[in-house]
Amino acid sequence: MKVLQRFQPLRLMSRDAKEKVRGEIVERCRLAGDCWLYPVTNSKGYGTKWINGRAESVSRFMLAYATCESMTIKFDACHVLDCPYRACCNPRHLFWGTHSENAAQREREARDWGKMDVFLPPIPLGHITHEQHVLSAVDSTVQGISASLEQAMYT
Repeated sequence: MKVLQRFQPLRLMSRDAKEKVRGEIVERCRLAGDCWLYPVTNSKGYGTKWINGRAESVSRFMLAYATCESMTIKFDACHVLDCPYRACCNPRHLFWGTHSENAAQREREARDWGKMDVFLPPIPLGHITHEQHVLSAVDSTVQGISASLEQAMYT
């Protein structure tokens, strides 16, 4: 009986248990633009988490949670073309597709990461992206000009 409970399908998890797992996943993610990067990955770079005694794909869990599907669904959790990270688990970057569709998309986009020499590194939490840096510089320049104009008006 213990063995059966250990491998209980996720569809039999209570809503509260699923929400707890989702919360743990989101809490551990690092942000890279719109991507949610789960820091614990398998050898191929996909986020994994122990759920009900099994190592499960984090992106698959998050997509199943977002779409109210079972983890036993016969489709792959595929990444949209704009998402370059395998460890991304943002449900907005994921969709259900057949395995052949997923492989064809990977080939079309030359995203066969197993053949790439370099993996895209995860961006650490709190890291300022180039866009944020540019916006910050523009904002501080505008504030400086405003302060100079204000000072010139009152002197």
